[in-house]
Amino acid sequence: MSVFILWPDQALMSQSLPWKHSMADGNMWTAIFLTNLLVWLILSFVVWKKSSQQQHIAAELLQRLELEKTRQVLQALMQGEEKERTRLSKDLHDGVGGLLSAVKMHFRALQSDLSLQHEKGFNHAMRMLDDAIGEVRKTAHNMTPEILASKGLPAALEFFCRNVSHSRKLQISFFTSGELPRFHNNFELSVYRIVQELVNNIIKHAYATTALVQITQHDGYVSITVEDNGIGFKNIPSAHTGIGLSSLEERVRSLNGQLTITASPGCGTTAYMEFNVGVIQPMEMQFLF
Repeated sequence: MSVFILWPDQALMSQSLPWKHSMADGNMWTAIFLTNLLVWLILSFVVWKKSSQQQHIAAELLQRLELEKTRQVLQALMQGEEKERTRLSKDLHDGVGGLLSAVKMHFRALQSDLSLQHEKGFNHAMRMLDDAIGEVRKTAHNMTPEILASKGLPAALEFFCRNVSHSRKLQISFFTSGELPRFHNNFELSVYRIVQELVNNIIKHAYATTALVQITQHDGYVSITVEDNGIGFKNIPSAHTGIGLSSLEERVRSLNGQLTITASPGCGTTAYMEFNVGVIQPMEMQFLF
């Protein structure tokens, strides 16, 4: 018969074994829980990230679709405007211009029958008639500038500025820097119309005596500055209050450009446009006529 003596330490160890097993089991379940929680957090983050990216892509796609829709509407409007300008230009040049030239010829035929006392008034009337013919021709040319198609945007803008200066409505200085290549007809014509509208706004509203038009190209961008020494204004009209400005902004944006206007009372106004000509698609550059 064997007798085993259980010492106190051994007895205590024997009593603590179940507790140690229970603690080990608890640690294991805690580790499993934390691991599952971590996996769940990682999966949730991945799902959230993917969903966020998809929402961002969807928002970008929607923005592109809206921009493309706006661009198509603007192109349709500009196409209609250009067709109407072409028609009016032809009517002015061939109709009114031709009629004024015929009137001038008849006046010349009557000149020999005039008495000396009427000659001064006749000559004054002839000068007025010449001015009217010149104005009709300039107006017709500005509506459909042939120089734009033959020589390009800088030459057309310079010619336009010179015509405005000769009319004594406003003295415009024109500058160009950098080697400007020929652009697609739609882009050149659209930019020409935008500058034309900015200059006409100066004449109508700015009470300016001098203005500057400058066009440059650098690193795939074309920048145009139109500024004047007029009265300026305190607050830049917002898209909600300035319909003309909003229309200009949309037209510039449709050409992959940005428009910035700065002004202050008594210090004139500066309009700065920058176009990214490197990203303009060929379909966007089709000729409007």
